Amino acid sequence: MLIAIWIATFFGIALWSLTCWGLHALLTLDPTRIQELKPLIEQVPYGDKIELWVPGWQTLLQFAIDVAQGLFAGIAGAAPWLAWAIWVSGSVVLVVIAGVVSLAVVLIRNEMKRPPQNRPGLPSTPR
Repeated sequence: MLIAIWIATFFGIALWSLTCWGLHALLTLDPTRIQELKPLIEQVPYGDKIELWVPGWQTLLQFAIDVAQGLFAGIAGAAPWLAWAIWVSGSVVLVVIAGVVSLAVVLIRNEMKRPPQNRPGLPSTPR
């Protein structure tokens, strides 16, 4: 059981590392590349149907692209530090959770091995 807990933890850390790598790659993109999305808004299939349900969706989407470009331009300098901080905090949380679960397994296993008369809270039976 303990091996399974730590294998799952290391698998979780590997997935977390991949996620943080993707975050770093996203945050270090050239912010001007986001502007390449604006011409694609005109080519969205069923744009007229979307307009019926969400009036002004194209303007809203263009505004969201502008906000994202500004946000990425501001964060790009801090991206390496931000990605590392997020990775370290997530990895520490995973290891702490695995440690607590391992401790619980060990304590439960020791409690199960103890003879019944030595367990606290249970009445002892005469022999």
